[in-house]
Amino acid sequence: MGFLSDFFTGGVSGATNSAARVGRSGGIRQIEHLCDQIGWGIDERLGDSGIGLDFKDPIVGTRRLLVTAGEKIAILNLFSSAEFPARHVPIELALHLLQRNHEGIFHAWRMIGPEGGKVGFAAVYSALMEGLDPVTFKTICETLFKEVHAFDAKLRESGVI
Repeated sequence: MGFLSDFFTGGVSGATNSAARVGRSGGIRQIEHLCDQIGWGIDERLGDSGIGLDFKDPIVGTRRLLVTAGEKIAILNLFSSAEFPARHVPIELALHLLQRNHEGIFHAWRMIGPEGGKVGFAAVYSALMEGLDPVTFKTICETLFKEVHAFDAKLRESGVI
C-alpha cells in the first residue's frame, strides 16, 4: 500500500454504531452515514453535533479531524501540531498560510488562540450538507489531511516542530 493510501484505508479506526446515533442532529447523522458508506468508523463523539475521525500520521502519530454539523452546514477542522508564542509568529509563516489559502480548494487556514499565550493553526472547510456525498466528503477529508501534513512536514524540515 502507498504512503497516502495507508492513511485513508483503515486509517480511521473507530466503530460506528447506529444505536449511538439516537438523539444526534440530522446533520451529524448524515456525516455518520457518509462515514459508514466510506467504511470509516467514528473515533469520538462530540455532543449531539460533532464527531472526531482519527488518521495515522508519521509526524504526530494520530491526527484528529473534527467534524461538526448542523442541518445545512458541516465544518471540518484539522489542526497543525505547530504552536508559537502569540507575539512571535514568524511573518514568513503568516505569508505562507495566506498563499496556501489562495491556492487551496478545500481549505482555509486559520489561527487558533491565543491560549496560554500561544497560537496554533487549523485547516478548515465549510461544506453545504446538501452537496455532500461519500466521494466529496472523503475528498475533503483527505485534502485537509494532506494540507496539514505537508504544512507540518515543512515546519519539521525547518526545525520549527
